[in-house]
Amino acid sequence: MKGVTLESQKGHTIYTFRGIPYAEPPIGPLRFKDPVPKSKWSGVLDATDDGFTCPQYEVLFKNLNQSEDCLILNVYSRNLNGNAPVMFYLHGGGHLFGTSNSNTLGPRFTGTEEATGNYLFKDVILALKWVRDNIKSFGGNPECVTVFGHSAGSLQTTTLLVSPLSRGLFHRAIGMGGSSTATHSLKSKYWTMKMAEDIGCGNEANVIECMRKVPWETIRAASNKWEEGSLITLRFNFEIEQDFGQEIYLSAHPNEYFENGDFERIPIMMSQTKNEFECLAAFVFYSEAFKPIIEQVNTDFEKIAPALYGAMHGDEVQYLFNFKEAGYIEPGSKDETIMDLMTGIFTRFAATGNPNEPGKEDMWKPSNSNGFSMAFIDIPDGNGNIQTGNKDPAEERYRIWDELFNL
Repeated sequence: MKGVTLESQKGHTIYTFRGIPYAEPPIGPLRFKDPVPKSKWSGVLDATDDGFTCPQYEVLFKNLNQSEDCLILNVYSRNLNGNAPVMFYLHGGGHLFGTSNSNTLGPRFTGTEEATGNYLFKDVILALKWVRDNIKSFGGNPECVTVFGHSAGSLQTTTLLVSPLSRGLFHRAIGMGGSSTATHSLKSKYWTMKMAEDIGCGNEANVIECMRKVPWETIRAASNKWEEGSLITLRFNFEIEQDFGQEIYLSAHPNEYFENGDFERIPIMMSQTKNEFECLAAFVFYSEAFKPIIEQVNTDFEKIAPALYGAMHGDEVQYLFNFKEAGYIEPGSKDETIMDLMTGIFTRFAATGNPNEPGKEDMWKPSNSNGFSMAFIDIPDGNGNIQTGNKDPAEERYRIWDELFNL
């Protein structure tokens, strides 16, 4: 396999392998089916390019090189002969957009024997199996894998905690700004049939067989029409599968698994920002009013709103990854201080299951059934001071909702 070397902001050499296929392309008869492991190849695989992006609604990212041949992953390693902890990232994007592995086509299903569903989630399972079987060759420890995700990626992470298919494939989990225990619409079958009607397959005896023959560009165009004027939707979510003899990702709602104690007993770290959904709330309650400007908001955000104050949904991710859109972090800056603090918390947790620095074991305390503990990073002063407390900052909001709906 041929990769490239990059230099990190800290001056470290990073061995980089991009666009590694872990599954056969979900094309033709493989569309809307459980993923199939990639066959062995002969010769040297060129892993110097990111490869294709899955077909998707181009919201935040434009001019993408899209194709169904997108079940790929990227590997970054500082030591190819090491035994380092592995961090497996699942990006957000509402299961609709994002680079590397967005799977716009993946999560759609009818819940019938022809298309049992949860394909996006089963793609993740297959990718984790690839990591288990191959990551040692890149200097990673297959016995120390941390799955972490943001937004929809965090939802996927928390479903992995309960899915029977994921057992033993990872050893710690981090969720940021999303969870499978939240209230989500489970109407994937409805939206799949709506899609079938829009692309001319609604009256076919075998809807899925018809949809497998339709060009992916047609499916994407139909999906795009739904998303115009919408910022946050989760039309295609996890599905509670019926048993047709296939491998079942979820046979009940994740809440039932957790309530019954049927989940992976591993270290878990969950996080949210102070103003997690404030920037999105207006789009929920006033979505019709935003339709005329949604395209500008999505594509020219930095020109329309150069500054939004508060820690919003996704703001923490820019301290973990080097986004060009977020700008260069200057060495010695306050942003670098926060970046070092954030990456330290995440990597220590991935390596040991404990986010604390040595000698500061009382800073981040675990929560359990006997009590609630919360710590947060105070960013405004630029020093990344960590404050602790045992009061949920959203407690007052919970009380109001409980009173309104008698929960």
